[in-house]
Amino acid sequence: MKTKRLGVGKRYWRGGKVPLGVEYYHFPSKFAQDFLLHVAVLGRSSTPTGFRHQHEHEARFLLHYIRRGELWHQVRERVHRLGSGSVCLMDLREPVRYGNDGPRAADNWWVCFDGKESPHLQSRLCADENPVFTGVNLKRFETLFRELLAITVHKPPAYEWRASGLLTLLLAELSASRRDEEKFDIDLVPIPKQTGPLSLPVRDSLRYMARFYRDRLDLKGLSSVSRLSLYHFAHQFQRETGMSPMNYLSRYRIEQARRILSASHHPIHQVAKMVGISNPFNFSRLFHKFAGSTPAKYRARARRLAVMARNRACAGGR
Repeated sequence: MKTKRLGVGKRYWRGGKVPLGVEYYHFPSKFAQDFLLHVAVLGRSSTPTGFRHQHEHEARFLLHYIRRGELWHQVRERVHRLGSGSVCLMDLREPVRYGNDGPRAADNWWVCFDGKESPHLQSRLCADENPVFTGVNLKRFETLFRELLAITVHKPPAYEWRASGLLTLLLAELSASRRDEEKFDIDLVPIPKQTGPLSLPVRDSLRYMARFYRDRLDLKGLSSVSRLSLYHFAHQFQRETGMSPMNYLSRYRIEQARRILSASHHPIHQVAKMVGISNPFNFSRLFHKFAGSTPAKYRARARRLAVMARNRACAGGR
């Protein structure tokens, strides 16, 4: 793959030194392909000024860590400039371009990987919407990367399991780096019919509801966020989640209300407004439909359970 582009001889096919740095290949077992995250190729390179490259229609994901310098990345027709300490996670099934137009070389550590759960993980990280991660714990990230590189080179016992774990930990560092306002709680409502990664229009609408559920939302507005027609959006949302967009929104609001009722003393009518339901009667009706009791009974039960939990904790500490 990369060695051939750089004109490196066949003796490098397993990996080693290449013109821009080092890179090592892994040829995953059937077990790794079926069940684990697995490395395809990874390395470290000193990317010279004027360098440009692109990927397209590859069933893999590519993670770049800019250790020093700056690289530009074009993902989904949007250009991102990554400086030192930044990470970019890209889905190579879509066109991706990157390069160095700066005055000096950039140190780039990278890993190309795959796995059946990779699309789900990328979606969970919101990397399809924003592929750039800043504020990563660099010391931790570099330690994990070095260990992953060593395992790929030396292949100790159970190295595919270990590599899968290290890849997961690298992605966990990306998740931890997201700012709180970028972490939208889109898992409150179970999606019973989900059989694969949700499409980008549906994920966009879920994130929009998670951010603005307190406001007045309607189907037309949600379809505009998805960039689909109202009919196609409603049909696609129903097909992927097993419920209509407005039904999901009502469920999401009630789940948020349950949290507020359990943790606060706000009057019930105020809780209704806090979750975007202005009519108290509608709030009570929806709450009973999705939570199985009235808001008042739910709060009373939640408080009883909290008191019992505190009493057990106090008794255990004696």
